Amino acid sequence: MYLMDFPEQAVIGNNRMLATIGKNGELRYLFWPTIDYPQHIRGSLPGLFYSFKGENHFDWLTDQPWEKKQEYIPDTNIVRTFFRHQHPNLNITLTDAVLPDSDVLIRQFV
Repeated sequence: MYLMDFPEQAVIGNNRMLATIGKNGELRYLFWPTIDYPQHIRGSLPGLFYSFKGENHFDWLTDQPWEKKQEYIPDTNIVRTFFRHQHPNLNITLTDAVLPDSDVLIRQFV
């Protein structure tokens, strides 16, 4: 299921921790130790530092020219955001999940 049907964010969590991931891969909110507790994070943007043709660069993955696509892994509340940059040719997959039995948010960049 692609998140094009969702207004602005995907929801992940368990009974104690709730996180929302924006359509551009940003961590928008994190509620813990209960899902109705005041939020601990109000915005965290993913960025990338890289070298290309001998020069160092930093890009926010939320900005242009990064192309983005997002989906839930079927039958889970795990969200993947795919980032693509054409020049240089870079592809990044960000996987966001909250462990079902522990209050741990995982953000894995590959």
